[in-house]
Amino acid sequence: MLAPRENPNLFGHGGAEAAFARAAAGGRLPHAWLLTGPPGIGKATLAYRLARRVVAGTGGAGDPDDPEGPLFRRVAHGSEPDLFVLECTPHPKTGKMRREITVDQVRAVTAGLHETAVGRGGRAVVVDTADQLNSEAANAFLKLLEEPPAGVVLFVVCNAPGRIPRTLVSRCVKLALQPLDEPDLRRALVAAGIDSDPPAALVTLARGAPGRFGLLAQSGYLEHYAAILDALAGSRKDLIPAADRMAAFATAGGADLATDLLATIVRRGAEQASGSGLEPALGETEPGALATLTTRQPLDRWLGLWDKLQRLPFELDQLHVDPRQAFYLALADIAGEPRGHVQR
Repeated sequence: MLAPRENPNLFGHGGAEAAFARAAAGGRLPHAWLLTGPPGIGKATLAYRLARRVVAGTGGAGDPDDPEGPLFRRVAHGSEPDLFVLECTPHPKTGKMRREITVDQVRAVTAGLHETAVGRGGRAVVVDTADQLNSEAANAFLKLLEEPPAGVVLFVVCNAPGRIPRTLVSRCVKLALQPLDEPDLRRALVAAGIDSDPPAALVTLARGAPGRFGLLAQSGYLEHYAAILDALAGSRKDLIPAADRMAAFATAGGADLATDLLATIVRRGAEQASGSGLEPALGETEPGALATLTTRQPLDRWLGLWDKLQRLPFELDQLHVDPRQAFYLALADIAGEPRGHVQR
């Protein structure tokens, strides 16, 4: 799927786009906008879309959403001088993608904004995402929000407003974006060049987020889900290769995606244990495997597993624990097996 800065298509967020257009037409455009909602629903795509309008200005020639237009191409290539972006970047020494936006990045953008604009329109800043601002960066960005240079509009993308300072939230006009309904989701997938008749299981797992659908499809999520679930419903010895598979999956797709897979099993296990229907099934063997698992532990145990899983990404990324061992212990908890250690 296209990166947000390269994507000319937007689905399901016409109301938010119209709210911005009304504010711009009124001549008193707020200088900061907070775009909230679940990951992958198009927040950053909308942020770049609105940023192009700011940079184009009221008298801008051409359609800023035309992929062949010069402004669109400059934004897509990261070469538009009047658009500034704050996002996670690779570490200059290791080349590994950092998980936070640093104060030096915010200071560099602030310095750039105090220079003379290149074009005749306005200037814009896209923050993707505010959740990744570390504490120093958040404080520096707050100063920019409080005293932005004239003609600058900031678009702050945020997955979880509760995780960022309330002072930052309070200085922005809020655009609360919702997951796409299924027709809009399917239209977005078609526009992205994905099969017009995607698997029902993936549509369910996408939860109205085209970006999440693309991530799940690319990672082979359903295949991994089926293999891990079958191992959990099997015997204790099956957990060792399952832990290897989870560690490899986390290396390829990230700790968050691997934890999401286990959380999906726990959530659907809890639903099965509570008597809720699971439609559609996420694979042919899922109903039987979940039925086996839910006979091993009561509903309250399933609910407790959810809390444990939320700490797993932190343990893997920040505490640098052995992924194979961490996943083995998590799988043993889900399977209702006594905890032990992976055999070396």
